[in-house]
Amino acid sequence: MATMMKSGAVPIRGGTRLLLAILISATFTLSGCDKLRELAHGPQIIKKQQQEITALHAGIHRLQQQLDGVRQDLKTQNINIDQKFTALDSSLNSLATKYAGLDSYVNEHKISVFQNDSKSVQRLDTNLGSFFVSLDGITANRDHSQLTLQVGNPYMFEISGFSLHLTYGVAFDPSGHVSYDDWQRSLKSTYEPFKEHLKPGQWNKIEVSLGKTNPDEVKYITVTMVVDNVVLRQK
Repeated sequence: MATMMKSGAVPIRGGTRLLLAILISATFTLSGCDKLRELAHGPQIIKKQQQEITALHAGIHRLQQQLDGVRQDLKTQNINIDQKFTALDSSLNSLATKYAGLDSYVNEHKISVFQNDSKSVQRLDTNLGSFFVSLDGITANRDHSQLTLQVGNPYMFEISGFSLHLTYGVAFDPSGHVSYDDWQRSLKSTYEPFKEHLKPGQWNKIEVSLGKTNPDEVKYITVTMVVDNVVLRQK
């Protein structure tokens, strides 16, 4: 037996289709309106974005100018600082030179100072009297350099044992790039005890090894001396 359709079923199904069609049409219509609005306002949006980009470029340019100014200020300050340090270093070297001269004056005859080509005779005070010292030259041997001194004993007694303390190196240049303290630290030193006797009333040849030092680099030499004992004749 055939099933009977309920009254009103077909109209409802047809109404649903119609409603869906209306909604789809309305959606496309609204979407189209939005597109139209975007197209209508497009030039204004682009203009606004261009203005924002121009403002950003201007801000970047100002920051770049400020950065360049800071760099120039730092460069100027560095130049001024370098100039002040140079002047200060020159003043310190000048004071160090004056101090060295004053120290040499105060300790006159306690230290003999020679240049490498000096031919002078200098008085050298020790714990047991005054002697004379002269530089006889610097020679290079196979494995070391040798300094030769002449030590004069003006007394009528012999010296039995003595020690020499030497410092040596390049000469100090006040106008150079090396500070006085650095120059002092660059000097080498040696302490040499001798058992030899210094004969009375004559010069005594004394040889001191300077190790593996280039003789051409020895432009400055100082000598101090300590006497161990004297030999006197008994009555």
